[in-house]
Amino acid sequence: MARPSLGWRRPLALGTLTALGIVATLGPAGSVAQSPGTPTPGGTITMAVEGEPTSVDPAFDYDFVSGYATSSITEALLVFCENDTQLCPNLASDWNVSDDGLTYTFTIRDGVNFHDGTPMTVEDIVFSLDRIRNPELGSYVGWMLANVADVTAPDDHTVVVTMSQPDALVQYAFASTAAHVVKQAFVEEHGDQYGTPGVGSIGTGPFKFQEWVSGDHQTLVRNDDYWNKANGGPYLDSVIIKILPEPTTRVAGLETGELDFVLNNLPSDQYATVQGFPHVNLSFIPSYYGEWITYNTAVAPFDNVKLRQALAYAVDKAGLRQLYYGPDSPATKGTIVYPTLWSFEQDQWQAAWDALPAYDQDLDKARQLLEESGVADQLNGKTIAYYESTPSIKGIGEHFIDVMGQLGVTIEAQKITYQEAIALQFGAHDDYDIIVGAWGSDFPDPSGNLRPNFASENIAAGGANASAYTNPEVDTRLAEQNTLTDNAERSRLMIEAQALIAEDAPLISITNPGWPLATNERVQGAQVGPLWYWGSLFKDVWVTQ
Repeated sequence: MARPSLGWRRPLALGTLTALGIVATLGPAGSVAQSPGTPTPGGTITMAVEGEPTSVDPAFDYDFVSGYATSSITEALLVFCENDTQLCPNLASDWNVSDDGLTYTFTIRDGVNFHDGTPMTVEDIVFSLDRIRNPELGSYVGWMLANVADVTAPDDHTVVVTMSQPDALVQYAFASTAAHVVKQAFVEEHGDQYGTPGVGSIGTGPFKFQEWVSGDHQTLVRNDDYWNKANGGPYLDSVIIKILPEPTTRVAGLETGELDFVLNNLPSDQYATVQGFPHVNLSFIPSYYGEWITYNTAVAPFDNVKLRQALAYAVDKAGLRQLYYGPDSPATKGTIVYPTLWSFEQDQWQAAWDALPAYDQDLDKARQLLEESGVADQLNGKTIAYYESTPSIKGIGEHFIDVMGQLGVTIEAQKITYQEAIALQFGAHDDYDIIVGAWGSDFPDPSGNLRPNFASENIAAGGANASAYTNPEVDTRLAEQNTLTDNAERSRLMIEAQALIAEDAPLISITNPGWPLATNERVQGAQVGPLWYWGSLFKDVWVTQ
């Protein structure tokens, strides 16, 4: 889902893991790294994802499946480094920001070629940034560049981004897929087919697109002419990304050795099983990620605050956490600004957290609020959309149906694929009643969960406001904090917005689990941090022969 010092990060759900007999192996600032030893070129690793990738077009890489390939093929101007705590040069060898925060000047690295051998130019960079921010494209990450007024290239080595107003988060966008550089001629040649299985993509990254067999796998091969070899890798000959929707198949693949690498796509009820495989290393990484239930709050009956509060009190969030994430999985209260995201002003955020409604299950209160809402009867026959490839997502959907049945309300299941869920969550947000969703902040900043999910500007297709939630007071506060550099004042405004959101209850926050990473013991050099989805996971990976 990209995304200052973060030494405050702490491991998540470690109590859960030790309760299962698992010891989490965490490096500095919560990253996970395998002991690299002496890298050896060659070899192939096979990993698994839970659903069909959306695209290898970075404009539409905004889920937890597509990025494995996309972020190894194309690259951003900047990169997250130092365990995702800092921004470092990448395709831009240097950059600076004007004192007023309105001008970003990037010095573009010499000697970078696309996979076809042609040089990357400043014209490609201007094209790439303008393409992402063009509303006609409907890019899933276009919102990150919403305050960009102009992109120019005054010479062959410089790109200047001019802002319409200061933007506290845009610096991070330059390390995300919003700033991935694509080849203008290739994109224009293939039009709407760019990024699809039959066309793929070319970029400047450590691996090249070789093939994508829809429903089966993607294959990447090493870019022997990669510009950044001086910093190590790429070593692997190839990476195979298997599309395996069935969780037990992914676990079985780890056991047999057919799979070498599974990140995130590991069913939580199988952690102990995987930990017992003698040739598999299981580690956990702190996350900004959470799972939740939301609704189309723009239409009846979900435009009724009391009804939404009733639904929040109905769900047994503690039970779901224990069942799918372990007994010590962290509670989230009525918010998705998790403690891991308190990257500044932690005392302010803690006091605000303590004051938030928890919405612990209370069926009597749920019944009372349903009655007070006056629209409870309109719930009957509504549907909840969820995909089944992740046990917790499926379990949340099934639990919601069951608990609403206890309240005398009939909710129907709308079983969808992972890819369909992504299309719904980032679509027009008017084509479902209720949906089980997931989100991980793009940046190490509380606004990374607040602004995309709750600002009304992000209701439009391509935006992340899956609740279709609108509150002018929230919009005002989120917009104002985004123009400031004073983190104390930013925190005050975001905390006020968070309180309003929690009271409005546009979604039911379940938990904030850590990322599980399972690797075959032959896999070395893996570097994984909280923002793993923004960069190549395979550049420095090698395998013992």
